Amino acid sequence: MLWFALVVLAACTGVLVALPFLRTRAQAQTPSTPIDIYKAQLVELPPEQAAGALDEARASEIPGVIERPIHAAPVAARAR
Repeated sequence: MLWFALVVLAACTGVLVALPFLRTRAQAQTPSTPIDIYKAQLVELPPEQAAGALDEARASEIPGVIERPIHAAPVAARAR
């Protein structure tokens, strides 16, 4: 009877240890092209400015720097 209890405990422990490895996670949306990365950076600017991470002079300068490569990209790449 003791062996049976030990086997059940070992099986339960094995299942509990294996559960985190068996779960699948949803893939995070990661930018796949440079244009997507630049657009994601533009989206992040207002929250950073609101949080005080950027001063006014720097906050007004950064969008132009980020938009420059977007405007220089071919039209097909910008349409995504």
